[in-house]
Amino acid sequence: MVEVEDYTFTGPNGPVRLTELFGDKYLLVVQQVMFAPDWDEGCPSCTWAVDNLPANMQRLFDEGIAFAMVSQAPIEKLKDWCAKRGWNHVWVSSADTSYHHDWGWTQQNDQGEEGQLPGYSYYLLKHGKPYLTYMTTARGTEAILPVAHIMDRTVYGRQQDWEDSPEGWPQEPTYG
Repeated sequence: MVEVEDYTFTGPNGPVRLTELFGDKYLLVVQQVMFAPDWDEGCPSCTWAVDNLPANMQRLFDEGIAFAMVSQAPIEKLKDWCAKRGWNHVWVSSADTSYHHDWGWTQQNDQGEEGQLPGYSYYLLKHGKPYLTYMTTARGTEAILPVAHIMDRTVYGRQQDWEDSPEGWPQEPTYG
């Protein structure tokens, strides 16, 4: 468990502190949705993951768990994408903070180019301070994707080119 800075993000209605994302809950799950500042749309894979969230998040809330999404793109782009997708989840921008770099959600390669990672952060609010208790990225994000798990149990699986499938089975590019 690591104490985290109480970052001030930008929400649809102005500044929002990390601790405010908890609302009246003591647990918070944050989905890092890949959406770079210079992109016009969210990452297709992350978009698919948000589309996989429960239509009714009340059960999560009933268990004391708040949910929010964070991206590095400016809030206006996030609001537009949210409206286009029909999402009603809390989504804030970290564009004016060091959050994405501090926690490795945005990384720089040897050529100085930045790239983003998808993932989830799990927080605990204790005595008014936020603590990171767990984070995961890449394939670790699939634990909460029910559609992926349903697909995995069908005869053809996800039909993605990374799967070791018999000759002649349908396969498509991953996240294509």
